[in-house]
Amino acid sequence: MSKMHELKAATDILNIALEACEKEGEDAYITDIFLVIGELSSYLDDSLGMYFAEIARDTKAENAKLHFKRIPARFFCEKCNRHYDKRGSNFSCNTCGEIGKLDRTSAKEFYVEEVRTIVK
Repeated sequence: MSKMHELKAATDILNIALEACEKEGEDAYITDIFLVIGELSSYLDDSLGMYFAEIARDTKAENAKLHFKRIPARFFCEKCNRHYDKRGSNFSCNTCGEIGKLDRTSAKEFYVEEVRTIVK
């Protein structure tokens, strides 16, 4: 993933958070930002955190903590005829042990779920 891609994502997160904070009034500051990131989205927590910390400096999000919720990749087992979530590095069906087919529409999420603020 390119640096510009990660920087753009961090900038988008900051802009969404600042917009939410603005609605709380001029004395509000951002304390926490909750992100949902799909396992197949290719965003790295550390990288996003590093870029976010850099661009949030001297803003109302400067001391905000990023929280990452990872959505696992989903697979379909043809033997069991059911979907299942990947567990760690295990791609096998939870029921029969067969390796299913990747659901290519799953785990690509990337969005801000919640922004928490405090008024000082």
